[in-house]
Amino acid sequence: MRRAGSPNSVAWDRRRGKVPAETGGDPIHISVLCAVESGGPSVFQITDVVRSALAFPIGYIAFQNRGAYKIVLDLCINNQTGEASPIPFFEPTFDAEDPGLCFDARSDKSNILIPFAAAAVFELPTALHDATAAVRYPRRTFEYCRMAGATIRRHFDPPAIKGHADRWREGEIGMCAALHLTRKSLQALEAVAARSRHGELVFSISWEMRKRALEFAGELVARFADHLQGKPDDHWRQLDVQFED
Repeated sequence: MRRAGSPNSVAWDRRRGKVPAETGGDPIHISVLCAVESGGPSVFQITDVVRSALAFPIGYIAFQNRGAYKIVLDLCINNQTGEASPIPFFEPTFDAEDPGLCFDARSDKSNILIPFAAAAVFELPTALHDATAAVRYPRRTFEYCRMAGATIRRHFDPPAIKGHADRWREGEIGMCAALHLTRKSLQALEAVAARSRHGELVFSISWEMRKRALEFAGELVARFADHLQGKPDDHWRQLDVQFED
């Protein structure tokens, strides 16, 4: 057990099969040794394995201490070659260039302008929180993506309609028209989120499913932010997404 102020790190080894971990106070320095059977794993693949291995013990320690800890991994070291690779903080979404999307993963992120005026609409910061939580908590990606969509829909709900079901339906119709997406996409996300919420997808969540959900929710939030700022939307393509094959 040891304390360390340095960031967490990951070392990987093709030959060894044990996964030792060191934990201590706050902050905690965790070292994980991974055995890799296939050649040339990506940093994202290694990181996913490490997070999965650490999730339960770190969660249990946090539970016993009545807290909530975050696992932040920032360095992957090949202990055969000594090569060190930084672990990106983002998920590899929006990797294919698509001019029909609002979210631009390739834009300059060194001088981001924060749309504070748009944040006065409370649904935007809440949807933003849900979309980033979907990245942070992989096992609950679909629920958080669904909550981001529901929060945005809330902005379009007609207040004059009192019945919940009717108001939500009209809100979805208004949201789909404003943000250029199909209701079928929202219903598909609702369905996969329901399966996840009821425990059906705990061991069968695939990266491709998560990627589609993360990109869909991310694009919704990006379009909503631009919509609130009155930016042009003539280049947006219609979003029509299926989350399960």
